[in-house]
Amino acid sequence: MFGTYKRWSTAVLIISDIVVINLAFALSYYIRYELQWIRDVAEAFYVPFTAYVPVSLALTAILLLVFKVEGLYDRRRGSSWLDDVYTIFTGTLASIAIMIFIFFLYRADFYSRLIFLYAVLLIGTFLSLSRLAERQIAHYMRRRGVGVDRVLIVGAGVVGRAIMRSILARPELGYRP
Repeated sequence: MFGTYKRWSTAVLIISDIVVINLAFALSYYIRYELQWIRDVAEAFYVPFTAYVPVSLALTAILLLVFKVEGLYDRRRGSSWLDDVYTIFTGTLASIAIMIFIFFLYRADFYSRLIFLYAVLLIGTFLSLSRLAERQIAHYMRRRGVGVDRVLIVGAGVVGRAIMRSILARPELGYRP
């Protein structure tokens, strides 16, 4: 049962990451070019969002690849939300560094560098919040019996009782004796 649930939850997680990454990048553009926080954009350097669509798509692909390599989509029981947050921010920083390297390599001068700072902060924050929501939903589903695996504890000795207490003390792991 956990195998099917795990595949579906991972697929939903990847799709939600794609949506969140692109929304955060669009908001980064809005903050940079429309609200013009931190530094004004001269009229000569104003770039429409359509010029950033390939950047957003490339960044999404790089982020998904980096997150896969970092193990963010390997659903491990017992990992904490802070583990996910750390992986999200390190993966986002690495991806943005790759994007900046590509831009300097091709000498794309019309892209704002400040948008990448906004993107790191917003993508990291939004993905972290989406992971928190995903954990709350998973906890709710496990209380309803979805994604829960039954386990058989062999042995009634001290070790068997300790394992049983550990399983009962951590229902968020999704095991039921």
